[in-house]
Amino acid sequence: MVSGFDIAATLYDGNFTFTPIGRLQRKRVYKYLDPYLNTTKTMNILELNCGTGEDAIYMAENGHHVLATDLSADMLLQAKKKAPENANIQFRQLDIKALHQHDLSGKPDLVVSNFGGLNCISPDQFEAFFSSASDKLAKTGRIVAVIMSKKCLWERLYFFLKGKSGNAFRRSSRKPLDVPVNGKMVPTWYYDPLEITRIAEPFFTKVLIKPVGFLIPPSYLNSYFRNKKSLLKILAWLENSIFSMSFLSAYSDHYIIILQKK
Repeated sequence: MVSGFDIAATLYDGNFTFTPIGRLQRKRVYKYLDPYLNTTKTMNILELNCGTGEDAIYMAENGHHVLATDLSADMLLQAKKKAPENANIQFRQLDIKALHQHDLSGKPDLVVSNFGGLNCISPDQFEAFFSSASDKLAKTGRIVAVIMSKKCLWERLYFFLKGKSGNAFRRSSRKPLDVPVNGKMVPTWYYDPLEITRIAEPFFTKVLIKPVGFLIPPSYLNSYFRNKKSLLKILAWLENSIFSMSFLSAYSDHYIIILQKK
């Protein structure tokens, strides 16, 4: 069956990765990912929901072995096209809901999932995911995940200004939302950082939680900010310097959470 992410594959980089907002949000993520990549040890990294491969290429360029996975065959095709021929990356189709069924041929040191890929699984599936990830990871392994939050202030302001106040709190629903992805509806759950910490607690210890998109706006505002790059840079500077407190993660578009295996 063709998924929304298959259809989005050829458009994803243009609609997000290479946009001003996309670049700033990814730079924000790398601020917290880089300390784990800047090591003399060559790590084995499992990337989930790799999309078009932007992060896989970045991690491989930092000297690590990357197994980049995605459920979408077309996303993987785009990623393979982008990756340099000599990049230390393997690509594999993988469903995170069935992570326990996959033989990874070795235990990864790091599991990375960027920009909401894990929002496609339910709370029960999240618990199973953490259990499987703990089994798969090396003894001192970590998870670095970027997850969409329940209480994005940008989104609430956006819908209020558009006169659609009924949608302003849509992320707070306990049920999944059907989010359109290029004409296909994708069930999407939103998670508070404390909720993820609680679900992960039997298997992982929280290391860090930071906002990604408290002041940097969501990607669907790209058209509005296209000619306001100076304003975007100011918002990014403020988020990186003044508004980077952990408690703001609950009110951001995304947040990054780093978990250490117990």
